[in-house]
Amino acid sequence: MNKPLISIISAVLNCDKDIHKTIASVLAQTYDNWEWIVMDGKSSDETVNILSQHASNDPRIKVYSES
Repeated sequence: MNKPLISIISAVLNCDKDIHKTIASVLAQTYDNWEWIVMDGKSSDETVNILSQHASNDPRIKVYSES
């Protein structure tokens, strides 16, 4: 039986100091059929770069940025 896809949706803004905790939490899920949709609101720090690095290694992570 196929597992349903679970979408995790997050809005972020200038959270490069704390985003690692969120990334670790999402990646630690025992349920594996998920996608993480992250919408950045024009961060001026390294938030998008950090998330994009993780997204390049995990196709379930999708980062969208207004910048």
